Formats: sequence, C-alpha cells, structure tokens
Amino acid sequence: MSEPVNPPGAPVPPPPAASSARTPRRPKAQATRRRIRDAARRLFVERGYVATTIEAIAGEAGVAVPTVYLAFGTKRALLAELLDIAAASDEQPVAVLERPWVDELRHDPDPQGQLRRWVRGGRHIAARVAPLWEVARNAAPADPDIAAQVQHYKTLTLQAHRYFVIVFGLLSHELYRLLVIEQGWAPEDWERWVADTLAAQLLPAQ
Repeated sequence: MSEPVNPPGAPVPPPPAASSARTPRRPKAQATRRRIRDAARRLFVERGYVATTIEAIAGEAGVAVPTVYLAFGTKRALLAELLDIAAASDEQPVAVLERPWVDELRHDPDPQGQLRRWVRGGRHIAARVAPLWEVARNAAPADPDIAAQVQHYKTLTLQAHRYFVIVFGLLSHELYRLLVIEQGWAPEDWERWVADTLAAQLLPAQ
C-alpha cells in the first residue's frame, strides 16, 4: 500500500506492502497484462473482490481464462499487483522511495517545502490507492491472506515512531476516502489541510 516519505529529521520506514521492483516484460505480454489489470480493477471496485471471478475478469479483458491464470496465478496476486502499481503510479520497476519526486523532496532545503511536496505526493498516492484499499479491506473477512496483509499494514502503523503514527493517520487511504470520496472535499483542500496540520505537529513554530 502507499509508502510515507520521512518528515524532516526522521528515518525512512520500511515499505508497508509488497512494493518490490517488477521485472520488465515484452510489449505484447505487457499489453495483455495491462488489459487484465484494467478489467480487474473495474470489476473489483464495482462488484467487490469476492463477487469478481477470474472468468469475469477474462471476459471483461477479452482474453481466455487460462491467460489470466498464466499471467497472475491467483486473483489475490492480481489485486496485490494493482495495489503495488497504484502506489507507484505506473508499472516501471522503480520503488516509490526511489521516484524522482521523492528525490526532489529529500533535496529541498526548506522543511516547509519538503513537507508540502511530501503531502502532494501522498495525495496522489491516496487518490490511486483508496478505491483498491477499500476492496482489500472488504475482502479481508473472506480471505485470510488478504486479512493478514491488511493487519500487517496496521501493525506497522501502530509500531512506528510517533512521527509516523501522525503521518500514517493523516495520509491514510481511509481518511482520504472519508473526506474526499465520501464527504466531497476537493483533493486540493484535503492536501492543504493535511499539510497545514502536519506542519503544526511536526515542524518548529516560526
């Protein structure tokens, strides 16, 4: 799931979910895999994880059922890859913490500027991940492995340094979903509120 970037002076935490680099694939295989992922994402969000079958995903993607199994192995692995790519923003084999925007953040000498870059990146991650994270949370009661992954993410949050408890809470997919998707906040307003709140909590008073 999404990976927070360290606030000024704090260490970088380990990534909370499967975010390993992906091996590049041939263009045709990539295109097929992308069609399957796009189909699965639509169906997972519309119908839910449990109600979405591999057969339905294959039909939506316009491929044979064995093609889905050959590409991903399991429906769980397909959801995991969707979450991984949503966090990173694309299928390039580059981890979130190695992305250019994170590097720019780390080299910004101004703590306020660093924090606001960090929150802006977090907003974009939350917008991509929130619908799929809801799919995973709703699937957890029916799938022990997904439940374990969801619990692992929560455990990392609870065991983190105080800085990261604050950060995980404010940049969480759940809070983004509550305020932006359900309550109708503009994403820019959410970003501004989170940045102002984190600045008040984490940065010394000016």
